[in-house]
Amino acid sequence: MKPELTRRERQAIDRLRKAFDKFPDTLWIYVAGGAINIMKTENGKQVMDELGSFDQDYCVDEITGVLADGGDW
Repeated sequence: MKPELTRRERQAIDRLRKAFDKFPDTLWIYVAGGAINIMKTENGKQVMDELGSFDQDYCVDEITGVLADGGDW
């Protein structure tokens, strides 16, 4: 059973969905280090470094102050 959400929580989720409806294909989201990182693509693809990790040089902004975890289920 899912927890009930407050009106404010539902509105926050709705705002996120609307923002991502307009999110450009040239950017993508990577969550790591407790931050939501906004990454730039190159030729429509995620850019990797020589070690096979996502290239941090392509991080164009980050959002902190929000609980964020990039782990898998």
